[in-house]
Amino acid sequence: MPTEELKKVLLDSQTVSLVDFENAQSIADKEKVSIEKVLVKEKIISEIELGQIIAKHLGFPFVDLNHESIQDNYLSYMPESVAISQQALIFSEDETTFKIATTNPTNYELAKNLEKIVGKKSQMYYATPTSIEKFLLFYKNNLPQDFRDFVEDFKKTANDEIIVKMVNRVVSYAYENKASDIHIEPSVSDVGIRVRVDGLLRRVATYPLELHPKIVFLIKIKSHLKTDEHGMTQDGRFSHSVGKEKFDIRVSILPVTNGENIVMRILSEKSRRLTLEELGLMPEDLEKIKKIVSRPNGMIISTGATGSGKTTTLYAILQLVDKKKLNVVTIEDPVEYAMEGIQQIQVNEKKNLNFANGLRSIVRQDPDMIMVGEIRDDETASIAINAALTGHVLFTTLHSNDTATVFSRLSELNVEKTLIATSVSVIISQRLVRKVCPYCKVSRNATESETAFIKANPNLESVLKNEFKDKMIDPNNIHFYSGAGCAMCGNTGFLGRTGIFEVLEMNDEIRKMVVAGEISQNIKKFAILQGMKTLEYWELYHLISGTTTLEELLNPIA
Repeated sequence: MPTEELKKVLLDSQTVSLVDFENAQSIADKEKVSIEKVLVKEKIISEIELGQIIAKHLGFPFVDLNHESIQDNYLSYMPESVAISQQALIFSEDETTFKIATTNPTNYELAKNLEKIVGKKSQMYYATPTSIEKFLLFYKNNLPQDFRDFVEDFKKTANDEIIVKMVNRVVSYAYENKASDIHIEPSVSDVGIRVRVDGLLRRVATYPLELHPKIVFLIKIKSHLKTDEHGMTQDGRFSHSVGKEKFDIRVSILPVTNGENIVMRILSEKSRRLTLEELGLMPEDLEKIKKIVSRPNGMIISTGATGSGKTTTLYAILQLVDKKKLNVVTIEDPVEYAMEGIQQIQVNEKKNLNFANGLRSIVRQDPDMIMVGEIRDDETASIAINAALTGHVLFTTLHSNDTATVFSRLSELNVEKTLIATSVSVIISQRLVRKVCPYCKVSRNATESETAFIKANPNLESVLKNEFKDKMIDPNNIHFYSGAGCAMCGNTGFLGRTGIFEVLEMNDEIRKMVVAGEISQNIKKFAILQGMKTLEYWELYHLISGTTTLEELLNPIA
């Protein structure tokens, strides 16, 4: 639909204001995307409401693809290139009719051509560009077949361009499926490819061992590594593009019994741009952090298990900082993402540039804010504490079980209790859980174990009272949710992850307890009395709200 026509339709419906539409149009022009996508992304209007309004105006029925199950045979009717160019998908069929979801339901030529292929009558439906784009991923998820085709082609032609296609295909597949890592693992019989999605590795393709040296050679060339070295570890980096998105790949190569093992970490710009709200931080805790960030000094500590997203949280906090007015410097191991407007330092032990030495130099660079990737030793802890006391805001990560145990952990690093109490401003403890897939999410009655967990949970009454007061939930009859498994979630029942956070804000009473050497359990109990909501509290909230499952909470990945 032409922009002016869409503008008139939405203004006439009184669902979008002129100011909001023009702002969305400006963003769409700048980012070179459809205005429909921007309207939904900026939450000016919901995707379903937008689709219903446009469909009504065009005189066609609307389909919400989130409630449809795309079958493999539907994809075979229409080549991927046609689906992308026409922004269309077949989403349903019966004995006499098949249904087409498209952004242009007046495309009668497409309908006639597909009728000849399918041998049935067609019915056109309007679907939003966002939902069409999301479901076009179904075409891209058949990696095993793609690799079988590549191998057959290589056997026939021995063309090295096929090796390039194989590497590009697996990297693009991983990115499009929101994988964090790609593992290419030679074994006795073949080479397996696994990708890590939502914290779990899953095998997605294989190829013959005889092709592995060519794959390794290409990745080494792309990463500027030594191609003639096969007996030592090597680390490198290269860039890759998927559509308009460009991102970096960090490469690690390790010699193993059957060849060279490759692990590639995807460093996506999308991950770096996540906000605290998108990470799962609740509004009340978000306000605490915003307040602390605006202060001229103090330490913000993120804590949690390895892989729980601590560094991602620090990057999200940096999104709140006005980098034009402030001097922000980081020291990281490694630098995960290049950020605009800040100075980033990479730890290099070979050149004696560790966290302690780097931080000592940073404080001489007139910084306003400092980010230290991790406090690992006494020296780094001491310098960080002093920096936070002398006119700097300092972000860092630390390994501990929860917010209150950070104080004892810093004491173990030989930091005086008085200095801990006066320097620390806020502590954020976190963990990650997988979210129930929204495409195959089903409601069900609680199992015996879930019922027992709920009844024994000391947070139940306060969670229902504070977070579900308008829903009148019966604690004896709580419904739970799980994913049945579908193509979108790889039949796992989960899609994406969210953070669960516990935020402890320092005050005079807690500072006195720290100086007095009070044990962590007592500090935590006092913080709860003052309104801190714990990890356990928010875990129960996410369980009742249907975000995740009890199994996921009891058997965490991170």
